[in-house]
Amino acid sequence: MSQPCALTVGELRKLVTKARRDNHLTGPANKEQLIGLFEAHAEVHEDVGEVLEGEVRVPMLKVQRVMLKDMFHPKVGEMNRTALLKYTYFTASEYGWDYPDMDEYEQRTRIGKACRASRPIGKSSKVPAGILPKKDRPKRALSRHQRYISNQMKQPSMKSQYPDVKDRFRAVSAKWQANKGQVGRNDRALAARRRARDEAEEARQDEKEERLRRRRARERKEAKEQKEREKELREASQARSRRVRAAGSIPKRRNPARAASRR
Repeated sequence: MSQPCALTVGELRKLVTKARRDNHLTGPANKEQLIGLFEAHAEVHEDVGEVLEGEVRVPMLKVQRVMLKDMFHPKVGEMNRTALLKYTYFTASEYGWDYPDMDEYEQRTRIGKACRASRPIGKSSKVPAGILPKKDRPKRALSRHQRYISNQMKQPSMKSQYPDVKDRFRAVSAKWQANKGQVGRNDRALAARRRARDEAEEARQDEKEERLRRRRARERKEAKEQKEREKELREASQARSRRVRAAGSIPKRRNPARAASRR
């Protein structure tokens, strides 16, 4: 199966338009499909879940769907290549959207190695940097050597000791050669601490999101059960009313013995 990066901009727009229809953001949709659309968005955007609170009706959901589209889904014609690629990766990963077979769409004349080796959509919301246009790619981070040279060249002590830039650069380079082993060890230790901190923060965030997801699921279940109970009570009340009305319409039978005694 081809990747989005293998398609032309025009075909990407057709792909996104078809995916929006297949995932019920546009076009006909029944109540169950609309509820699924809002629940998928509520997993990412907490406020969207408020739409499903209380009584849910199809006309109201369709009106809210238009607002949902305007808020989170830009017009396809206004999106460039970078925006389209980011949109496909995000919607496939975060909303769980299914995209049609991309082999059926027109491919670009030249497909780069980075595009052929890129991961399939749906595994991560982050677009591989190699498939983005060059002007939109993030800048490559400085190497350890470049960071060290840059920092040392700006030190006031080095500036006062070596006013000439060339002399200062030679001195900093010699200092790097003497200390690069220790600098590398310090950088690796710092990177390990940052990685551990990021992993701990990510774990806390995942745990928080899981608690929130469970709470929302519990609230939706309780609201659904409450609506079912109210529906049962309403139906029972209506059945009692029908029985009362039916009993009131039947003429009472006279007791012949009582009628004779009255005479």
